[in-house]
Amino acid sequence: MSMDMTVPCDNGLINIRVGAIILKDGKFLMVGNNIRPEYLYSVGGRIKFGETAEEAVIREVYEETSVRMEVDRLGFINENYFYGDA
Repeated sequence: MSMDMTVPCDNGLINIRVGAIILKDGKFLMVGNNIRPEYLYSVGGRIKFGETAEEAVIREVYEETSVRMEVDRLGFINENYFYGDA
């Protein structure tokens, strides 16, 4: 089984992640969780070692929605850095 792409760097971690922009009937699909109910985020997650970003986003969408999808195009690249467990 492949490991998630999480790399220690100084006093933080670099997570290589994907997120899907899913639009239907003029509405975006967003997800949340009980730990931080004030935050919504796109369906997605960490890329596994050896996986392309396209493969990862297809896998993550399926894992979270049980829907098989295709990638239309790259929407954007976003870089965030967090320290500790933030």
